[in-house]
Amino acid sequence: MAENWSAIDADVRAGLGDVGNTLAITRTIPGTPDPEQLWLDVPDDTATEIVPQFGEGSGKYRSGETVVTTDFEFMIAVPKVLMPQEGDLITAGGETAIIVKVEPFPAGGQPVYFTIWADR
Repeated sequence: MAENWSAIDADVRAGLGDVGNTLAITRTIPGTPDPEQLWLDVPDDTATEIVPQFGEGSGKYRSGETVVTTDFEFMIAVPKVLMPQEGDLITAGGETAIIVKVEPFPAGGQPVYFTIWADR
């Protein structure tokens, strides 16, 4: 029997509506200089998305890598626009950290949620 991932995603999003915990994913995109005016500074662009958080772990289960006891681990809903990736910043509970690993679930196809690890 095939899984209906769209229905599972809808159920997860509906369940997260009552949780209330959110975090911010922020990505900095380097500005593109004008080739004819390379001497001008071009500001970076920053994209931020607020996503529901529905789990937090200790960071000790990051597979196949060295884990620091101060690592953050979060389970988050699938963002609408800004899919998390290594190097992005994550802000939760007033603390900001760099994302070092992202695992979608399921591993193949359309993700239903992400587990992310970030170094403080």
